Amino acid sequence: MPRPRSFLENVHEADTAGGQDTHRFALSVPDDLCFFEGHFPDFEILPGVAQLCVGVLPRCRQIRPGWTGPRRLTRVKFNRPIRPGDELELVLVFDDARCAARYHIDRGEERCASGRLEFERR
Repeated sequence: MPRPRSFLENVHEADTAGGQDTHRFALSVPDDLCFFEGHFPDFEILPGVAQLCVGVLPRCRQIRPGWTGPRRLTRVKFNRPIRPGDELELVLVFDDARCAARYHIDRGEERCASGRLEFERR
């Protein structure tokens, strides 16, 4: 049986109060997510590129389908490892004037990752 290739999305909430377009996602990390394979034996952690590719970018595309792939990543930080079974919150804040989004991924009170992505418009 193939291993899952994405997070499980439990909840998506949007908030446009205060002029910001903020989206919050409650995500579950499957124990057998394919990206854990070989990274690392006896201490599985989710690679940073997988956090972006299966967590952040698909949800950016979902909310802003007119934006293409990212052209620039800045202020990217991976603060804490993401492990199998983690329950996460992904927060995206969109800036349409700059065609950009800030993001952070939290596990409870811990910041696991954060950064800023700039996109091209189609």
